[in-house]
Amino acid sequence: MKKISIIFCLAALGALQLSAQNNHRGVCAAQLADAFNQSIDTIPGRGLAQNYFLWDNGATILVKFMPGGSQKLRTDVMKYAKLWEQYANIHFKFVPDNTPVTQVRVKLTNDNGAWAVLGTKANMVSQKEATLNLDTVGFYVNAGEEYWRGTVIHEFGHVLGLLHEQGYPGGVNWNKKNLYDYYKQTNGWDSAMVDAQVFEVYDQFYTNGTQYDSKSVMHYSVQPWQTLDNVSIRDNNDMSAGDKMLISALYSKSGAGRKEVPRVSLANVKNTFAIANDALRTRIIINPSFDIQTSDKLGEVWCVAQFYDETGMPIADNDDTYNWGGYVAAYTKLNLLPNSKVSYNGAEKNLELSIPLNQVPGYEGKTVIVQTKAYLYDALNKKLIPLYFSDPVEYRMPSR
Repeated sequence: MKKISIIFCLAALGALQLSAQNNHRGVCAAQLADAFNQSIDTIPGRGLAQNYFLWDNGATILVKFMPGGSQKLRTDVMKYAKLWEQYANIHFKFVPDNTPVTQVRVKLTNDNGAWAVLGTKANMVSQKEATLNLDTVGFYVNAGEEYWRGTVIHEFGHVLGLLHEQGYPGGVNWNKKNLYDYYKQTNGWDSAMVDAQVFEVYDQFYTNGTQYDSKSVMHYSVQPWQTLDNVSIRDNNDMSAGDKMLISALYSKSGAGRKEVPRVSLANVKNTFAIANDALRTRIIINPSFDIQTSDKLGEVWCVAQFYDETGMPIADNDDTYNWGGYVAAYTKLNLLPNSKVSYNGAEKNLELSIPLNQVPGYEGKTVIVQTKAYLYDALNKKLIPLYFSDPVEYRMPSR
């Protein structure tokens, strides 16, 4: 394979979860470079949204509660989540706790902050796991009813694909030194975590062509000591006019005004995968497994198996073959049709990534780490959107 030439326009924001901790609504940056943002630029409203992971317009999203939580708190969640339906052509259907398959699973806990999986990335999460967490002690008992309302609305905004408004370019003039010190003392975060949680700024491409909205329910509160210009922004516990305009455009009840980008949704993703030698011991064969659903606007979808050394560092490629962004990898473009669903390596073995052993030189008899990934490439906007990263798998290279 020749060197891949797709432009890596990646703005790292975190992994599958958008979250908050210590009574602060925010993002969880456990896996940098896996959650990426995209928005529309044709509406007069305000806000940031991840168009690549929006639900279909008019979709009914099945929601259930994981074990736990009082009836009062559950009723609150249902009531506040459904406020989005007043402005969006989307429907949250709350179903019994024993419903086997849902898109959103809410866990009411007394820890672990408030977070939600972004948009349709929830489809990739095991049915045994929550996709939205609400710390009822931190956000209800300690913070009060109004803040609890704002937190639920905020997290269901993430469910619909909305991002944090403080990521608007030039929106907040942060005092980085003060915040690095604060989060190290309170959360134990290093500077990289604070960069991802607080300071991440989206490319202008993601701003909808709008102005910054400090009143958005998707905005952090800001204290004067956190900024260089002593700006203060209170907690926003209800949707702003800009939030309502944005969500109305993303999920239009008239069916008009939405800017479509290529979208795909993955499900039944296996985080581990088969890896072995071929019969002649000349190649490594990797078989990732997932289902993929396409929309009516199709982009390129690439499946990649990247190689790392034992320390987790990517192995550099030196001959311009089997090369993904300068590093050793096997990859293939998936041949997909619009409005289709394909299962890879389920009942039928139909996806294989293959790389010759001599493309991983110097590692004979040594252990390497392999990780499979999938990307959507939007050629029109020159955006490469990560869809998933598997768990890393150790593999003992055969000796010559």
